[in-house]
Amino acid sequence: MKTITIPVDPRQSPLRIDLFLAARIPNFSRTQAQKAVEAGLVAEGSKIVERSNYKIVPGTTLVVTLPYREEVTLIPQDIPLDILYEDDDLMVICKPAGLVVHPAFGNWDGTLANAILHHLLQQSGSREGTPAGVAPRQGGYRKGGSRTALQSAAPASSAPQSALLSAAPASPVSQTAPLSPPPDLRPGIIHRLDKDTSGVMVVAKNAAAKSFLQKQFQTRTLDKRYTALLHGKLAPKEGKVDAPIGRDPKDRKKMSISPTGRTAQTSYRVLEYLTVDKGNCYTLIEARLHTGRTHQIRVHFASIGHPIYGDQVYGHEDALLRRQFLHASRLTFALPGGHERTFEAPLSSDLLECLKELTA
Repeated sequence: MKTITIPVDPRQSPLRIDLFLAARIPNFSRTQAQKAVEAGLVAEGSKIVERSNYKIVPGTTLVVTLPYREEVTLIPQDIPLDILYEDDDLMVICKPAGLVVHPAFGNWDGTLANAILHHLLQQSGSREGTPAGVAPRQGGYRKGGSRTALQSAAPASSAPQSALLSAAPASPVSQTAPLSPPPDLRPGIIHRLDKDTSGVMVVAKNAAAKSFLQKQFQTRTLDKRYTALLHGKLAPKEGKVDAPIGRDPKDRKKMSISPTGRTAQTSYRVLEYLTVDKGNCYTLIEARLHTGRTHQIRVHFASIGHPIYGDQVYGHEDALLRRQFLHASRLTFALPGGHERTFEAPLSSDLLECLKELTA
């Protein structure tokens, strides 16, 4: 277990405890703070805090008890995967919005890593040919359902404190499935997409492939393209945003443009201008990442006055979409054999419906 002790300054104004913890604990979101409170892991002095809207008392001491990351046991879960391509070394998938990539506090299971582990374990039990439980489809395999089903398969964790501490809830897969698979079967996820960003991701299936792909990310020799819908009319039609990104000093769960941040570059080209009722204008773009900073595209375009449609963190809530209009549409990289391939994922149904409604 890990215990964090946070003295509250006597001059601190009363503030919701979830907001206070999110601001004071690095890489700790407000949602994670709320789940910690719900699990009984937050105390003010010797008193357990029971509500996430509780106002902290100046001059007291908060004690937060959290599991170490090392205590998380990755379990296989039979969650549908939209697989665009697969061979012995890697798999390329289309991640839906709403799916977290890795287990973490507040999302112990129902993640992409859990789904991939189950898929790899199934394959390890198949001697040859099509992996067990996987039906062939054009461009690769489609396993067990639609993207909508995949989204619904990843509910937010509501486990009691004991389950949160052990991080090992019961697996919905066969009782014979191992809870601690050998290291070579652990998912080789080497890059991430935000929970509410959809699109193409590549996953290594062995150590050699993981190392090979990691080098391409580190040397920036692969090509990552995203489709995004921005507020306003972006000009010129082609350009680059070059501005360093760092942690927002006022809100630690956000990123911002910072002179002391890390170099970040995003180029773009306009695909279409959309003019809707009352003269409102939106711009559909293709963005290319030259660096890979957290929330890079979202921060860059918000910083120049064109936030992504539906982005409630860096923009504002929009009526037609419950997440940001951001989709990893294309990924080009070299396969372990040296041959370069490009993989594309069409816009998901919610994004297409949003465009349809805007232009109706």
